[in-house]
Amino acid sequence: MTMSTHFTPRQLEILDLIASGKTDKDIAFRLQVSRRTVAAHLQRLYLANGFHTRAEAVAAWLRTGATDEPRDV
Repeated sequence: MTMSTHFTPRQLEILDLIASGKTDKDIAFRLQVSRRTVAAHLQRLYLANGFHTRAEAVAAWLRTGATDEPRDV
């Protein structure tokens, strides 16, 4: 994993939903996109930050202080 992580606004939304226990199917429904779109966002997130799993991505997001946005899931 790189020392500095970067998340787009959409990736932050997805990470928040993953941390809430949502599946890709749930996330796609919630964000009104396809499961492939969710998977593509995650793939770019993994590649940009050197992650291999959802758990690594969520752990890094939590270490950055997660989000200031409300979590209405």
